[in-house]
Parts: sequence; C-alpha cells; structure tokens
Amino acid sequence: MEPFLCAVVLLTATAVPATGAPPGSPHSARQGATVVQTDHGLLRGVSHGSYTTFDGVPYAAPPTGPLRWRAPVPAATWSGVRDATTAAQRCVQMPTPGGSAVLASEDCLYLNVTMPTPPTPVGHGRPVLVWMHGGAFLGGAGESAGALSICAHLTSPTAVGLFQRAVLSSGSCLMSFPRGALGPGTPAYEPFAAQREVQTAGAQAARQLGCAAGGGDEVLACLRGRGTDQLATAQLMQSFNRPAFGNALLPVAPDRALASGRFHRVPVIQGTNHDEMRMFVGLSLTAFPIRTENDYRARLVDAFGSAAPAVEAQYPAAEHPTPALAWAAVLTDRSLTCTTLAADRGIAAHAPGLPLYGYEFSDPDAPVLAGLPANQGFPYGAAHGFEMPYLFSSFPTERPLTDAQRALSDRMVDYWTNFAHTGNPNTPDAPHWPAQRSSSPLAQPVQSLAPGPGGIHPVDVGAAHHCSFWDRLPQ
Repeated sequence: MEPFLCAVVLLTATAVPATGAPPGSPHSARQGATVVQTDHGLLRGVSHGSYTTFDGVPYAAPPTGPLRWRAPVPAATWSGVRDATTAAQRCVQMPTPGGSAVLASEDCLYLNVTMPTPPTPVGHGRPVLVWMHGGAFLGGAGESAGALSICAHLTSPTAVGLFQRAVLSSGSCLMSFPRGALGPGTPAYEPFAAQREVQTAGAQAARQLGCAAGGGDEVLACLRGRGTDQLATAQLMQSFNRPAFGNALLPVAPDRALASGRFHRVPVIQGTNHDEMRMFVGLSLTAFPIRTENDYRARLVDAFGSAAPAVEAQYPAAEHPTPALAWAAVLTDRSLTCTTLAADRGIAAHAPGLPLYGYEFSDPDAPVLAGLPANQGFPYGAAHGFEMPYLFSSFPTERPLTDAQRALSDRMVDYWTNFAHTGNPNTPDAPHWPAQRSSSPLAQPVQSLAPGPGGIHPVDVGAAHHCSFWDRLPQ
C-alpha cells in the first residue's frame, strides 16, 4: 500500500491492511455487510455499493487511566468479528458556546475507513489516503491545523518511510499570525512551541488543579484522577494546543528544519485560498467591528507597530470595498499566502528535483460553510476551509454547488487522486498544472482553481498578494 497524507477538515481517516473475504465464504454472504481480515482481527463494515465503510476502527489503545498523557501503545487484538458499522465518539472537545458539558470521550483513538468495493485482492495494494482534520489542535470533525500536522511529519526524523506524498491545505511550516489577528490585543500565534514552554505551562496547570504536591509520579497520579470536566476548559486547552519541539519527534522547530533542508523528500502539494482570513475576521466582526479607516489603522498599529504605515501604503483602505475587507487581505497575504510561497521556495531550494505543486483556490462565490455568521457588506469569498466541499461532497454548506462549481470539484478530485497515485496531479484531459522550480524564486507558477471557462490556469500569486513586500518586512 502507498501511504499518502492529505490535509482536510474532516474526520481523520485511513485504511488498515486488509484483505477481502473469499467469494462464497460465510462472511461475504451477509446482505449489506462486508467482513475483512486485518492484522488485529475481523471487521464488519457496511457496503454502500461502489464503496464500503468501516467506522470506529481502533489504531491505538484507549489513552485513559494510566495511559493518559503517555505515548500511544498498540491497540489490542480481538477475537470474533468486531462491529465497525458505527463511528466511535469524538475526542474530548471544549464545550460549545453557551454549553456547559464537556463533549465526547478520551477513548477516541479510532479511524473511519472507506475502501472501494470489491475489496482489493491479496497482494494488490491501493493508495491509502490519510486525512488529518483541522481545528487549531483543539477540536474538529489536514487543512489548517491538519496541514501543520503534516508539516510536523515532513520535518520529524521519526516519520521517515511512513508516507510517500503530502498535501498541505491552508497551512505550512512557516505559517504564523501577527498580534491582533484574531481580535484586538490577542497575542501573535506561532503554531509550534518549545518543549520547555509546554513543560512550564504544565507545571502551572498542575498547581491550578491542586496537584503540585510530591514528586513527578505523585503529580501525574493526581492529574490522572481529575475528570475531563476539570481539564477540558478553554483556559487549559488553549494553553496546550501547540505541538512541542525540542524532543525526539521534533528536534527543532519545523520552520527552522525546513529552512535548513531537514525534511523528507516526498512529492508535495501545498496551497491556500484567495481570501483565507475572511473566515477569521468574519467570525470576530460582531465583537470587534472594523467600520472606519481609523478602526482599520488601529488594527494595523496593533499588529505591526512602527511598520503599520508601510503596510497601509501597500493596502490602502480606499482600494478595498470596506476597511474590514482590507484588514482581511492584509492578514491573508501576511499569514498564509506569502508564508506558503516562502515554504515552497525553501523546499525547492534544498530539493530542486522534488515534485512540488502550489495552488490557490479562487472561487469568489464558493458556498459559505454552515454555521458562519452573516456580516453585511462582508462576503466570505474563497475563505479558509471553503475548498473542502469541492473535495468532499458531504461537507455542510449553506447552499449546494452550482453546475460550474461541480465541474471544478470534479477537476480538483482528479488532481488530488492522480497525485495520490503518481506524485503528479496532472491528467491528460485537465489543464496542465506546472511544478514549482528553484530557478524562479519569486514568480512561481501556482495553479488557480476557479469555476468556469479558463478558471483553472497558472497565476503569479506572489505578485497578486504583495509577497515581495512581506518578504522584506521584519516578522
């Protein structure tokens, strides 16, 4: 089987080593059910015609009791046929806004697996796609934080040989947010933290939970006795939602590893959406409106200090429909588009022959994801996560795709699928997607993905998003 990492905002999914039940066997005779053999035991899934699903498949032992906060250990084997027709509970999440109870369970290390029907014959492997969900390392149904997880895989020496290709959607090893990006006064965000910082935060959390007495074993025993209602709070979870470096898994920060060439040489697709940060700005406009140029200017000063006038000169409010959209454009370019292009340059410089492809999802009328607030005069455009319904038709949106958008969806699925098979997204009947080259450090060809005639074509994203300006500006 060929492992392949893809970043999306859905439930984590992968395939386990499995073989189909022989035709005519008792297992294959069950109406609507499919039983396969795995290296841990027999699994019963559900046939849906052209595909079969196996839900709630354990990939590690439950991290509960003495296994809480320890490295995962293998899942136990089972006898008989394990039912895999119902998804397991999600991992513990913070309460929903207005809610009081902690959701889900710590016993959550399970996969939902989809495989073609009929099953693959013994000895004939298929590509395996592993989807890592987003959600800021706090929650969620890998795009975004899932892409950062894949960055960690790319730069972890322990991940060698685990995968053969990678797709990072809306997140790279160089992504970061400036101060105030998520609201006035909010701190700057770096997605990875030094292990010593996490350990310091852990000691402080133990004191707050009344578990500071005794040595390390006593403190851990005390913390393992605390319920999830005491642990899954906004304060605590947001203190530990950054993967740590400075250990065996991540010896150095992923951005430094990438800059020094310490990453796995596998084909990579990474890209962003044209209006990434409109999603984040749109979520915060009710609490933190940006109505005037003075409001906009105050945000720039909060984020960039003495460099604010230079940023405003590049993004004058008068050149955007509203000051709020100007602010979203600044954050999109600074935090995602240009950092992703810089990551492309780093990969290409150290591995010039590596298959590397960039994209920008650019549908200005993409359906809005379900649950986002409507803001007068603030269209979401191609915001963060808005490409996901084009890759996964069940993703919840406020309206369905149009015919032209469905045609774009088909193209995107073909690109992603062919990349999984070959390491190259191109197919004979689709517009050509050029690879990135180290010989052209700034004007790298990025594939624009938009509906309609000519909507799929190479573009100079760096010029369109002021990336030469951001490359010069001290971070």
